[in-house]
Amino acid sequence: MKRTLLISFVLIAQIVCAQNVLVPRMEKIVGNNDKRLYKIADTINAQYLGELEIGGFTNDDALMFANIYQKAKKMGANAFQLRAIEDIDGTPKPFDPNHYFLSLYYKEDLDSIDEGNVAYLVGSPKKDLKIAIDQRKINLPARTFIKIPLKSGRIYSVSTRKLLGSTIRLSASQYQKSNYFQISGFGMRTDPSGRPGLNLKSGDILLLEKSYGMFLSIIYKQLDLEF
Repeated sequence: MKRTLLISFVLIAQIVCAQNVLVPRMEKIVGNNDKRLYKIADTINAQYLGELEIGGFTNDDALMFANIYQKAKKMGANAFQLRAIEDIDGTPKPFDPNHYFLSLYYKEDLDSIDEGNVAYLVGSPKKDLKIAIDQRKINLPARTFIKIPLKSGRIYSVSTRKLLGSTIRLSASQYQKSNYFQISGFGMRTDPSGRPGLNLKSGDILLLEKSYGMFLSIIYKQLDLEF
């Protein structure tokens, strides 16, 4: 009995630690109704609001982002930036998914940061996947992503390479903003028609909400590929 209680306590502690989001610094709170929380590279004309400290690791990235989003919105933030952690000699440390900091900002002209005509293909949080882009076979390791600058006049075909998988086609257009897609592997889901039974899918390509997609692009590793 004691052993069972001890194991349960350890498991609960691990879950709690894996979702630890702290607010070590709060400089300012601003009021706004902006639902976005975008990644920014340039903080010019942005108000610094505070900082979040994320500790521990979890494969449930959606839950982690929900916790981050909730605390960021309490300050009125609509933008964030990964704060580099420096070593003793002042050199930036490699990104550690178990411990990192996000600086929070409010930026009025948030639309100006969009890259435009860029597609991000985000992999699975847990397993390696195989995809094809214009018949080019690509291995997409877990927790990685691909950035594709869309060229005018070219159509890009992205496929999960399976019999029951998904395919999307991407192309550039005027005023088109960046989009984030997540690729998943084999799965089962209930029939959307409401009839009893399950649909089998060997791969799906899902359009992500942009704030969440931008968050994944900082905690996942980019594959250095050219298109």
